Amino acid sequence: ARQIEVLKGPATLLYGNSAVGGVVNVSDSRLVSEVTTGWSGAAELSAGSIADESQTAVDLNYGAGNHQWHIDLTQTRSDDYRIPGNSRVDGMGNNKRLRNSATELRNGAVAYNHVDVDGNSAGIALSSYENSYGLPNEETAFIDMKQERIDTQVILRNPSQRFESMKIRAGAARYDHTEFEAPGIAGTVFKNDEYQARVEAVHKAIGGFRGVAGLQLSLRDFAAIGDEAYVPNVKTRQAGLFVVEERDTILGRTELGARIDRVEHKPEDTATPSRQFTPVSLSLGTVYPIGSDTHVKAALTH
Repeated sequence: ARQIEVLKGPATLLYGNSAVGGVVNVSDSRLVSEVTTGWSGAAELSAGSIADESQTAVDLNYGAGNHQWHIDLTQTRSDDYRIPGNSRVDGMGNNKRLRNSATELRNGAVAYNHVDVDGNSAGIALSSYENSYGLPNEETAFIDMKQERIDTQVILRNPSQRFESMKIRAGAARYDHTEFEAPGIAGTVFKNDEYQARVEAVHKAIGGFRGVAGLQLSLRDFAAIGDEAYVPNVKTRQAGLFVVEERDTILGRTELGARIDRVEHKPEDTATPSRQFTPVSLSLGTVYPIGSDTHVKAALTH
């Protein structure tokens, strides 16, 4: 992670209509808007004794001219956890070990970004994630999940006289999640193919207000396969419009936010009716400084 932001109040409406408690936004080195000349990065190797765990991680970046390249790899594994007693209340479990709690994870990505002299940038990232972990409440059952993603980003600086910047992001992900009863014996399989696109524009001050407005679109195709599957296969379409504005007032920096979405769930089974929703979200907040490094923040969200 290059940066971790904790957002509260109206700014959460940029990302969705259900984040009343806040949003944690993590920025990494995959899609960036600047070139870091030469080689940079980090490597990590760690080990632990509680589950004989180990982790290896590498993050490498290379920049030259208008080009920025990136690659990252992570691999972790752990055996069953050591515990200070028996793993079952009936005393029949494996003493000092939590059986079937082992994990194994592999994650990696490659990315390329092009940045011109005016600060405009375009990038693409391909990533893969695999995670396998046991279920301690079962003897041999475990979860095997995989995800493959492609993400793109375009940032335009001063695209017009009224806007400071415009960001366009689009991505697609294919996710598979299999519940194994035992090695080689697959139970329920969950599949989730999702496509998202969003555009947000930061406008210059109008009447003292400066803010961002945007549009977010998504399509999700979800399926559960197996004898124990109890949720229907369903396609979900969602479109959202949002705006967040801020202005300095006597009460501090006042923030206003609004968002309206249109959500449709369409089951594959024609006997199950479709459902549509139109959630509307509003938020008002203020940030009042009471010192050089201290402030009070209050927000009301509906």
